Amino acid sequence: MRRLWHHWYGKLLIALPIVLVLFATASLVAASYTERSSFCISACHEMNPYGTTWKASVHHDVACVKCHIKPGVVELVKAKGSALREVYVHFAGEVKAPIAVTEHVPASTCSQSGCHSRRPSYDRVVLRAAPAMAAGSAGPTAAAGATASASGATTRLTAATTSAQPVVAATGSPAAPSGAAATSSSPAPPVVFSHSQHAKVPQCIECHDRVVHEVVPGKIYVDPASMTFCLRCHDGRRASGACETCHKPPHAPRGACTDCHTGDTWASSFTHPTALGPKHKTVVCEQCHTQSSADTMGFPAGCVDCHGKKHKTVSVVLCAKCHVPTHFAPSTFKHPDSGCGACHTPPHPDRGVCLRCHTTKSWANRLKHPFALAGRHTSFACEKCHTKGFDKPGLNCDSCHHRPHTDYGPCLKCHTMTSFASNFSHPFQLAGPHTSFACEKCHTKGIDAPGLNCDSCHHRPHTDYGPCLKCHTMTSFASNFSHPVQLAGVHASFACSRCHVNGLGSPGVSCSSCHGSNHGGLTNCAQCHTQAGWRQTTFQHGNTGMDGWQRMACTKCHPNNQFGRVYCTCHGGKPPSGD
Repeated sequence: MRRLWHHWYGKLLIALPIVLVLFATASLVAASYTERSSFCISACHEMNPYGTTWKASVHHDVACVKCHIKPGVVELVKAKGSALREVYVHFAGEVKAPIAVTEHVPASTCSQSGCHSRRPSYDRVVLRAAPAMAAGSAGPTAAAGATASASGATTRLTAATTSAQPVVAATGSPAAPSGAAATSSSPAPPVVFSHSQHAKVPQCIECHDRVVHEVVPGKIYVDPASMTFCLRCHDGRRASGACETCHKPPHAPRGACTDCHTGDTWASSFTHPTALGPKHKTVVCEQCHTQSSADTMGFPAGCVDCHGKKHKTVSVVLCAKCHVPTHFAPSTFKHPDSGCGACHTPPHPDRGVCLRCHTTKSWANRLKHPFALAGRHTSFACEKCHTKGFDKPGLNCDSCHHRPHTDYGPCLKCHTMTSFASNFSHPFQLAGPHTSFACEKCHTKGIDAPGLNCDSCHHRPHTDYGPCLKCHTMTSFASNFSHPVQLAGVHASFACSRCHVNGLGSPGVSCSSCHGSNHGGLTNCAQCHTQAGWRQTTFQHGNTGMDGWQRMACTKCHPNNQFGRVYCTCHGGKPPSGD
């Protein structure tokens, strides 16, 4: 040993175990000292906020290393090695408070012996609702009371208002409160939280976030028991966001929860489409909406259960179609324009659309027949004539009445509904014996075809002068024709065709046709002569502008009796000037 001591390596071999023992002893003492929670709080000023929240939490009797260092010697050594950096940061002054947590507490730490074991009786936990306080007024406790949230006031689900332990459901489902609906003062129904349903969540702290260090300066705290926290996962994508996933409604299904409630309060925000009135406000929805389903409330159909059936003749009872919840009368009923058979039973066979004959205000028949019915016909049922259907043409008169003559067309052309007496008006007035003739005596080709003319029965004693009634009447052959020019003398005895050589409708021939041309080509004989005789003239000579012409012979001015021109033989053929 002495020889070994005299050598440097000998001294090293002797000193090294001593140093290792001293180092190990110091390390154990340092590790033991630094594992104390008081060291975390007092030795490092940057840890003070965390120490304050730890003291106020339900974990104040649990050492910091119990949660922040994983179980096992290896994990302890690794944690102490990592802590050397914190020593450097502390003495170098590079601390940036608040300290960012870089390593989460694993689920194995929470479930280690002596902590939170996952026993079956702890699986379903009933969380009751408590009103949240305003943002910024949160206290340091995490198990009870109200806290602040990132979005302001919210509903906080807490295990109990005075106890840190949640209430374990005995039957797996909380008792639902009864009543018509939640009010502003009624709490939300309890939420049954199931750990087994959240087994896929890997770490406990994903839900039990900051249960110890709740309030830290510079960090916004979201209460893990609040809806805001839950909805981080229950957003409809990662997990179901439906209300019934967590809440059990205290009433029968009424459709989507969001139709009446919001995420901030259980108080109902539902506004009924129609005013209910004071009495109906106290009635639960299902008492009126008896045909409700899980998806919809359905049309109200339970009125008769309370009010009885008022209208005995109405087969379909839907009171809400005519009445409102605030009052029974006056009715809001507006008669529809179709579907009469749904309420009314017709007293006759099917005749098509009801509104064709009736109105929504009166059952009285308002049908306008294509032609007016009269007499006994007004009392007949439609089917008596319309044997093949209401929209088919009815039977004609011959179906009931004997026709005493051949077919003259529609009976109503000559008769009425009340009398067989003919009211037919002939296109031209018949008279004399013609009034007693049967129609077909003249209308041999049908009543609507033109009748025979007069020549068919009567011998025409002259050539065709056109329609007989132009000159004769129904009662006499005596002519009543009035010539446009008064005929006299022998002209009155002439046949019409003697002058009207081109037809009775054409102009007659002139006088010169029979009497020849006289007076130098003058043709207007009637200017000087009459029909009574040629000698008696009505000529009046006009004024010539000179004296003495009355004593002169006509040929003096009209040579060779050319009365159509004036030629003065005394003045060289020029008419006298009157001088």
